[in-house]
Amino acid sequence: MNIVIKPALMLESGGKNRSSADLSAIAILLREVQRGKTIQSAAEALEVSYRTLWNQIKVAEEALGTPLLLSTKGHGSTLSPAAESFLNSVTQMERRFDQVSQDEASRLSRELASWIDPRPVRWVCCSSSDPLIEQVIDGLTHIDYQTMGSGQALERLLSGDADIAGFHLPDQDSLLQVQAHLKKAGMVAYPVMRRTQGLMVAAGNPLRIKKLGDLARPEVCFINRQKGAGTRLLLDTLIEKEGIGSDRIRGYRHEEFTHTAVATAIVAGTADAALGLKYIAAQFRLGFVLLEEETFYLAMSPKTHASKPIQKFIQSLQALAAKQVGYQAATARPRK
Repeated sequence: MNIVIKPALMLESGGKNRSSADLSAIAILLREVQRGKTIQSAAEALEVSYRTLWNQIKVAEEALGTPLLLSTKGHGSTLSPAAESFLNSVTQMERRFDQVSQDEASRLSRELASWIDPRPVRWVCCSSSDPLIEQVIDGLTHIDYQTMGSGQALERLLSGDADIAGFHLPDQDSLLQVQAHLKKAGMVAYPVMRRTQGLMVAAGNPLRIKKLGDLARPEVCFINRQKGAGTRLLLDTLIEKEGIGSDRIRGYRHEEFTHTAVATAIVAGTADAALGLKYIAAQFRLGFVLLEEETFYLAMSPKTHASKPIQKFIQSLQALAAKQVGYQAATARPRK
């Protein structure tokens, strides 16, 4: 925001026929004459007619009681001693006012910026992979959506490289740690929807995979999510609780970046199981073994959350979640 304050320096004559003259314009004229220019060239510089400028000079001379221009036949006009004194006074006043006006303009800019909404034209939303978010956000021009792991999305938000972070965590302890970092940055985690996670397996579940421990069976080929993904963190938390070492799971180090990618691997027969969403399992007509209900959060500043476009985005997401298998709209209060 750039505010410029321009003074209006006017001289008004009293009496029956009141008139006024623009002293700033007259000062420009006097400077032009001082440089050897004509009244006509000064009028052109001010984008007024010669007659208008001449009339203002006469008003000023009458009000000041002294001539400002001295005309010499064949040599044009020169400044009178009074005009030189007048020009010096106006120049000094303009210099003093220039500093004051700059300070006042800066102060006014700061005051306006304190209550004018600096909302960006586009919000950057970095989020853990979620098919419903991708559906709702498709076609929205005010949100720049980028998919990545929950941890990376939160890092982007906290570093100022994102306005919104979408994430999900496996337990309350993990959430408390995240909340502490968010609070320091003036951010809040808003619960948006509940999701069902579990083991996606081939249709008909030919290997009879019924629990997490079955991943350690030698004939089962697993496919994992990438490090930093919320689903990867969920898996690691669950197998630690079960006492299952990651080295016992064949395919643990084979990584993909989305729920859809691991589901596709199972359909293609290159993997037997993966941790993923019940919604995706239904979409790909895969078998599903329920393991966990989790909350998906969107973290952002309260100001971003209060904006109408973001409110509409969240409402649309929750309305869609309420209709889908493996999802529910979250109704809990924001986690601060």
